[in-house]
Amino acid sequence: MRRSRTESRSTSTSTRLAVLAATAAALAGGVAYRAAGDDVVGQVPWQDVSGELRGLEVPQPVFRVIRHASMLEELQRELEPGVPPRSLDVDYAAKELVFASQGPRSSTGYGVEVVGVEELRRTVLVTVRETSPSLGDDVRPGVTYPFALIEIPRVDKHVHIRWQDR
Repeated sequence: MRRSRTESRSTSTSTRLAVLAATAAALAGGVAYRAAGDDVVGQVPWQDVSGELRGLEVPQPVFRVIRHASMLEELQRELEPGVPPRSLDVDYAAKELVFASQGPRSSTGYGVEVVGVEELRRTVLVTVRETSPSLGDDVRPGVTYPFALIEIPRVDKHVHIRWQDR
């Protein structure tokens, strides 16, 4: 039996819609499975040590986990070639650093704020957000380089970043 063109298009469209619905359901199921498989184990204590590198110019977005003094030096050389790197008093056997920046901004008033650090079953999730000035805030024009540098207990898991509201 032959189908008319209209019937073929209708079947073709309904088949596509069914495939799209099945794909969306599979993706949603995958997200739910991933979330269930990465249950929160607990909150990770952290300390903001950004002030230790005050004045560091970060010309591009960067996220880095720093597990050795040499990694901190390498990051500083990468960001500011020709500027002697500063060392921090960190016990790298027990602690590690997490660095996050969105890159340069056009005025004062911008910042990077750590919202929280959670240990999941398989990873550690650092949630940060960029703060920005509101209309009427007293800001000065000029390039700024907001970043967050935090110290957390050393973990044998991958550390991931999540930018809130992005």
